[in-house]
Amino acid sequence: MIDRYSLSPIKELWEDDYRFNKMLEIEIKVCEKLCKDGVIPIKDFENIKKKASIDIKDIQRKESTCRHETIAFIQSVSEKIGESSKYFHFGLTSSDVLDTALSLVMRDSLEIILKNTDRLRKEVLKKAKRYSEVVILGRTHGMHAEPTTVGLKFLIWVYQLERDIERLKSSLEIISYGKISGSVGTYAQIKPSIEKYVCKELGLKSPKISTQILQRDRHAQYLFSLSMLGNTFEKIATEIRHLHRTEIGELFEPFEENQKGSSSMPHKRNPILSERICGLSRVLRGNCLVGMENIPLWHERDMSHSSAERIVLADSTCLTHFMLNDMLFIIKNMSISKENIKKNLELSKGKIFSQSLMLKLVSKGMEKERAYDLVQKVSFESEDFLKSIQKISVVNEYLSKNDLEEIFNYGYYTKHVEEIFKRFEKE
Repeated sequence: MIDRYSLSPIKELWEDDYRFNKMLEIEIKVCEKLCKDGVIPIKDFENIKKKASIDIKDIQRKESTCRHETIAFIQSVSEKIGESSKYFHFGLTSSDVLDTALSLVMRDSLEIILKNTDRLRKEVLKKAKRYSEVVILGRTHGMHAEPTTVGLKFLIWVYQLERDIERLKSSLEIISYGKISGSVGTYAQIKPSIEKYVCKELGLKSPKISTQILQRDRHAQYLFSLSMLGNTFEKIATEIRHLHRTEIGELFEPFEENQKGSSSMPHKRNPILSERICGLSRVLRGNCLVGMENIPLWHERDMSHSSAERIVLADSTCLTHFMLNDMLFIIKNMSISKENIKKNLELSKGKIFSQSLMLKLVSKGMEKERAYDLVQKVSFESEDFLKSIQKISVVNEYLSKNDLEEIFNYGYYTKHVEEIFKRFEKE
């Protein structure tokens, strides 16, 4: 069974230890290139590389007095390095290190989310194939429409998840950029070749241009792709919630041993996981709006984005992963009631075949408007649609018994299902 409550390793990527170690890795790569360029003596670089380390508590203590996170980081590391520390953070500005480290965290996070989203897609596809021929009521406006299949319902979700994966891949590309260009992006104190070298070493790309920061449309797209994935989760969860209802009872999210549905009503089996997903998707969309509002900053940079994105980037990432775990658990362990599906199909006593009947009458020579009105009148006034239709003389003038048997047949609605599934044969 999936441990849907475990956020590891996503949560770890957003903790101070991981981030500060990425910042240190960036600083050392800059020193490495400066050493190659002859700016830092080899002896000093080796000393920096050997002695530089992260002490989170020390950084926090220093920040409590200097009120500047990056300076606290630099001071803490420099004390461990000693005299060679004069070359540490040489020619850099805080955002060179902060933004590049953030890109690494976001990249590593998206790779995990991409992997698990593809895992979810495969699980949904398995369910789609398993129930590909199970006929179920299609519903539009919440009302009985024509029959479809359970498998096709799942296949719609598969296709949407494929688009989510493409959006996540695009965001992975957009966010996989570093920035080592100095205080306003002019490379005045640090050469462009250093940025290129450091980014390549870290598996990132160099932007064509930056200011003091990487532009925040990248981060907004990251949040957008997560919120769109959350929308897909909500779409799936909403369908499950509807089909889970007492009067429908066709599909149920898992209900674990010893689980309780209500503090007052022992009979309740509520779709709480699906409801939770629907609620959390709203948080993702709200965070996405914050990301959009972080794009227009003053001149070469202000700090209005920083405080907000420290919340929304970490929260949205961990929240998406949490929802992924919930969704995987639901899909793998859901139950489907074929008995209730069959009962609901027969609830309208044949009315769901109305379009097939109308079109058959038209194909046999009846005017379409007349056929529509006739079929509508019978469907509205009769309790047993098929029996009532068989008693109408004008219908019998146009249609034979074999025609009616062909019309009132679920197989008529599933004849192209195999063709649709073949479009997903790559799996």
